[in-house]
Amino acid sequence: MPISPQTIRAVDTYLTAHPIASGPLIRSYQFPTRRLHPDTVSLIASKTMRDAGVKQRAWDGKSAHAGRHTFATLRE
Repeated sequence: MPISPQTIRAVDTYLTAHPIASGPLIRSYQFPTRRLHPDTVSLIASKTMRDAGVKQRAWDGKSAHAGRHTFATLRE
């Protein structure tokens, strides 16, 4: 999957601030060796989409899960 230069910079910045040799890339700050629970990822994505004006209400078809399907099927 292609990754934009902006995404690479963001990941590099994240790993500089939160280094790890192995394990999940996006992880709990409370338990750094553990991954984030899928419900936590969904809540973060929903809040981000609401703040950006993308998500208007619950069950509007705009979710982390819907995004996953979209990204998996997009072709460049």
